Amino acid sequence: MKKTLTRLSYTLLVLCFLSFIASSCKTEGTKRKKAIKIEGKKTTPKPVSNAGLNVPAEQGGAGFDTLAVAQGWETNDNPSIYGAPNAKKGGEITLALQEYPATLRTEGRDSRSRVISIIGGLIYEPLLGLDPKTLKYTPALATHWKISEDKMTYWFRLDPRAKFSDGKPVTSRDVVATWKLLMDDGIEDPSTQGTYSKYNEPIAESDYIVKVVCKEENWRNFLYIATSMSIFPNHYLEKIDGAGYLDKYQYEMLPGTGPYIVDNDDTKKGELLALKRRTDYWGKDDPTNVGTYNFDKIKMIFILDPRLELEKFKKGDFDFYIPSRAQWWVEELNAEQNDNIRRGLIQKRKIFNAKPKGTSGFALNTLEAPFDDINVRKALGFLWNIEELNEKLFYKE
Repeated sequence: MKKTLTRLSYTLLVLCFLSFIASSCKTEGTKRKKAIKIEGKKTTPKPVSNAGLNVPAEQGGAGFDTLAVAQGWETNDNPSIYGAPNAKKGGEITLALQEYPATLRTEGRDSRSRVISIIGGLIYEPLLGLDPKTLKYTPALATHWKISEDKMTYWFRLDPRAKFSDGKPVTSRDVVATWKLLMDDGIEDPSTQGTYSKYNEPIAESDYIVKVVCKEENWRNFLYIATSMSIFPNHYLEKIDGAGYLDKYQYEMLPGTGPYIVDNDDTKKGELLALKRRTDYWGKDDPTNVGTYNFDKIKMIFILDPRLELEKFKKGDFDFYIPSRAQWWVEELNAEQNDNIRRGLIQKRKIFNAKPKGTSGFALNTLEAPFDDINVRKALGFLWNIEELNEKLFYKE
């Protein structure tokens, strides 16, 4: 559940914005064989363009769909639809985040921040998405996938329509180059190397089919390589190594395949990050993308102090706010205390979505004393008066 407030003029658009933030900003578009229902209406997807005509069907080119099932490939023809089909494109939204990122790179040293996670999900795309309602894989840059019987080898068929923001097509070479970058010591990111060292270097079997072989068994292997590795352009990466990537792209971003790019004209280092919507986004007409990625421009301002953030929202400095304290939500952000809410200029909403959330709270190492004693753990449980905490600290929220 999200508790949000937004200026009235953006209410409907903000709900759409939340829908694509909630889905990790992953694109799930590809050619569909069957019509997809959207609010009672059937929408027939556009046919694939001329992309891939010069590549044989068995190598992932045009006509691959007719061969896929017989060759053991999987896809998902019924992904969940999240966008409002009648949502209008246009306008802009301003968000407030806490700290300007140390880098605009999405990989390597200093790249782990909430801001980079948001903009990275709008600019880059992985091979597959994960439907938060069904927990099934969905097409993204890859339309189909195949897993060997021993679960140690994977194949992905890339969508021949997919293009980077500079107009270059996505090929298997981009997947190989991305993996090499993530494994380069020069990016100074041992955690990332730990994740992707579980695979051998991917093999480009054709322009559109890439093969990945695992080094060790792990139930997460397919999930990680399919949904967490954003794909970068080989025609940029082949010119630099890991250390060069750290340096050159400290405050720049590689071309991506996603629906947004950085708006360098509006971005002010340390103060403001701006993204603008791509009108040439390759997946914009896919049914799963209808009604999403609506804003022409997304601006992010930075306010470190939570209290100041609340006051600036009340003044109208930005458009979308998630209260960080239940007390503010209940005692301050109500019609009796806030004239803008009473007049309807600020809309207060609780929004529910299906995206899985991580846990929060205390973690106890049950292998270490005294927590290895179940009676100690029970005693700790009895110390918490959950009903009183919920009432006095969380205001029954």
